[in-house]
Amino acid sequence: MSYKLSPVPHANIWDTTTQAFSGGTTGQNVKLNSISDHGRGVAIVDQYQIHFSNPGHYLIVFSAIFSQSSGTNVEYNIWGQEDGVDIPESNTTALIKDSGTATVVAASMIVHSTGSNYTSLRWWASSANGRLLAVAAGDRPLVPSILITVNKVSN
Repeated sequence: MSYKLSPVPHANIWDTTTQAFSGGTTGQNVKLNSISDHGRGVAIVDQYQIHFSNPGHYLIVFSAIFSQSSGTNVEYNIWGQEDGVDIPESNTTALIKDSGTATVVAASMIVHSTGSNYTSLRWWASSANGRLLAVAAGDRPLVPSILITVNKVSN
């Protein structure tokens, strides 16, 4: 007897640029400019929306590098949204006390997709000096400012 499983939707998504905070109180979309070639059933739209071609529940795991160009005691927040609406209890926060330092923040969440909606990440900083930091490739591979792994976990 043999079993054949259909491909499970999945992807790695990231952004290769340093993203500056533009100010304000509502935050801004986390930009995404790259998706893995081997991903299935997941797409990036408008450089921030994560679309799923199949309905179901998806595990989203992400890490972001917060940094500041100058100043001290900058607070950062990053959270999820579904169709532009904040996902309750999805916010993660960090405080960077010194300029020139960076902090990696990682979190996960499970989102539900109808197959026609989208998920996105938003971020906020208490100072216009805040940024999501990417580090260019050199002796080692590029460090993305945001790195996301998406896997379908159930219907």
